Amino acid sequence: MARLRNFYAPTDKRRNAKDILAAKPKALKIRQHSYLTAMDLRRIHYFRYGSEQPSKVPVMTYKEIAQRVKLPASTCFYALQRYERDGLRFVDRRRMNLRKAWPSKTKLKGPIAEYILNHQVLTAWAGFSLVKRVHEIGKLGVSVKPQTLSLFYRRNKVRYVVCKYQYQQARKQPKSLLQAFSVELARRTEAGENIVYFDETSCNMWMRRRMTWSSKVRPVKFPLNKVRGHGITVLGAIGVLLPKGVFSLSRSTNKEAVMLFLHKLRSVVTPNPMGVREKVVMVLDNHSSHKT
Repeated sequence: MARLRNFYAPTDKRRNAKDILAAKPKALKIRQHSYLTAMDLRRIHYFRYGSEQPSKVPVMTYKEIAQRVKLPASTCFYALQRYERDGLRFVDRRRMNLRKAWPSKTKLKGPIAEYILNHQVLTAWAGFSLVKRVHEIGKLGVSVKPQTLSLFYRRNKVRYVVCKYQYQQARKQPKSLLQAFSVELARRTEAGENIVYFDETSCNMWMRRRMTWSSKVRPVKFPLNKVRGHGITVLGAIGVLLPKGVFSLSRSTNKEAVMLFLHKLRSVVTPNPMGVREKVVMVLDNHSSHKT
């Protein structure tokens, strides 16, 4: 009955305040946190061995030490083990364990935000997933999650969209040459010359990402590597004056395959070998196999 009275004492409005407070359990007279200072470790070591020098002969139990330093006995036991393992030196465990008392940078703002949104960085990271991007950002001293980076991109108008590919050689061509080529092609087309467009494509086994994080204002182009595995090459040519398109297959893109294709193209343009050969203007890129 006495236990029941003590159990219902906090909710019994008829009893006075003194009886209610007396029925509540007393607070523990120990520290409620387990972080120890250098002085605490030295005191625990001194109470355990009776000296500040390294020793293996205990003179006091952990329960007795806990009563003196007002800490749990288990805390004293593990703290003394770490203290002895560290060579009787105080080590701040908060920095080593990266607890919330010493948080790392988690905000994408300032110079780090400008760096992540830079067009050159977006192009260099075009093949990276969010996890890989977070890993690269971690090297800069900023710890974020992939979801945080995704929200940061969307907030700054960088979307996960289908990206266009750009070959390495196309990145080296100046715009002036492209403009001059366009003007010359328009002049020959206006003159009614027999223009044939020739190109080839290779089907390879190289896997590549179809989508990446890109800005809508300045889209990112994915730079392709030069080595993309074995495959097959399809050579083709079309033109306004050609009766039909001309195609052929080859195991590789080399000069021998291109020469065989040009002989096939000539036989289509001029079916009669003894007849007058018509002049053909070939439009092709600057591939090494196209050069003689």
